[in-house]
Formats: sequence, C-alpha cells, structure tokens
Amino acid sequence: MTKMRSFAKRLLHRAQHLMEHRPITSNSILCFSLWVAGDSLAQYSEYKMAKDKTESTRCDHRHESFSLDKLDLIRTGQCASYGAFVTGPLIAIWYPLLEKFSKKANPLEKYKVWGGPVFKVLLDQFLMDPPTIVAFFGYMNICEGGNMETFQRKIKNEFLTSWLASMAFWPVVLLGTFRFLPIYAQAPLINACAIVWDAFLSNRNAAARVKQTQLSDSKNGENPKQKESKQQLLAEI
Repeated sequence: MTKMRSFAKRLLHRAQHLMEHRPITSNSILCFSLWVAGDSLAQYSEYKMAKDKTESTRCDHRHESFSLDKLDLIRTGQCASYGAFVTGPLIAIWYPLLEKFSKKANPLEKYKVWGGPVFKVLLDQFLMDPPTIVAFFGYMNICEGGNMETFQRKIKNEFLTSWLASMAFWPVVLLGTFRFLPIYAQAPLINACAIVWDAFLSNRNAAARVKQTQLSDSKNGENPKQKESKQQLLAEI
C-alpha cells in the first residue's frame, strides 16, 4: 500500500511538472487521447441506439456486441488530430491568459472568492466557446473534403445546438474548476470532463455529415430505397 501511494505521488508530481513546464505538449497528448475516448463513446452510443431501434422492430434478438472493428477509425483519427493540433495548444495558452486577465480587470471582484471564477466562466463561454465550436466544424469539414458551402451548412445546422448544449454543461464544470483548482491542474480536469463534450461534438458532426450526404444524394437523383436508408440513419444519430 505504501509503495502504491509513493508511486501515485511520484506520478502526480511528474504530471504537475509536465503541465507547468511543457503545457502545450502535455495538453496536446492529453487532448489526443481524450478525443479518441470521446469519439469512441459517440460511435458506441450511435451503434447502441441503432441496434436497439432495429431490435424493437424485429423478432430476431441475436446478441451482437460492439467491437473495435466497428469503429470508424478515420473519423476517430480526425477528431483526435483536432484535439492534438487545435484544442491542446489552445487551452494550454488560453487558461493562463484568462487567469492573468481576470486578476487585472475583474468587474465582479466585489463578490470576493466567487467573483473571479464567475467572471472567467463568462469570458470562456462568450469569448472562447463560439470560435472553438466554429473551428471544430471547420476542421472536420476540411478533413472530410468539404467546401465553403458544406461548412456554412454545418454552422447553420449545428452551431446553435452545440453552443446551447455547451452553456448547459460547461459553466458548472468551469465554476468549480476555477474556484478550487490551481492553474496547472485546470486544463487536465477540463479535458477529463471534455470526454462527454467531445462525444457530443463528434455526434453532431456525424449528424451534419449524414445531412450533407442526404442532400447531395437528393440532388443527384438517389433512388427511394437508398433515400429511406439514409433517413433512418439520420434519425438514429
């Protein structure tokens, strides 16, 4: 037990050292891993929903579990690369800057210990969140070979839904994080909570991609059976 505690203490100290002295590299690696987990979770939930819906309309209830060969590895890789090259470096820079700015100019300072965290949450939600949501859909649009038209359609269909979901999810997480954790520990915890958020964004991007495919097929004169199949997939997502 003592050895385990000693090992955990050394591991925590090492993680703290890396986060303080190599924040961009550390957060990029962490974001890469968490986006893999988030997208895998999204794909599993999509598979489970589709499977449950299929079984509810059939008498055949053969058990078929979700396995790695059912993962869309290209989709997972695209999401993970966004985490490594965009999210990781961005949050490694953003949260220390947010801390410094809130100390210099905080109109909520009169509310004492909660004034700073509330001010930082407001800045994060209204200054940081909208551009990063746009950046995610833009990055995925490029990875999928889309153009400006498909990007604009994604933003039109998915931005508001995603931002409202963010407003419901992140303020609670961020308020506790900014209030109780030191700066170096904020990004790792936020990233850990981001598994759920990453899964949500991955799901919304998949839904947008299905809508785009459905629109393209309708323009190209897709036959009714194919159209019905795409509509069923869209409903599942």
